[in-house]
Amino acid sequence: MRTTLDLPESLLEKLMRLSGEKNKTRLITNALIEYDRQLRREKLLSCQGKGIISEDFSPYKIRNAEKDESNG
Repeated sequence: MRTTLDLPESLLEKLMRLSGEKNKTRLITNALIEYDRQLRREKLLSCQGKGIISEDFSPYKIRNAEKDESNG
């Protein structure tokens, strides 16, 4: 999807230098992916202690169960 954005050039240059990324599209995509992860992690952590997630919660158990279901 093509989108026109007005971004601070100095910020883009700094992030490209720090990341070593040469492609602006990949840089922005990776930043958005990481921001999405951060927001989901914060949302999950905000549930801690509210009884929504049990103390023995393990994302690995869930992931393995999902893999087992998809493998039949």
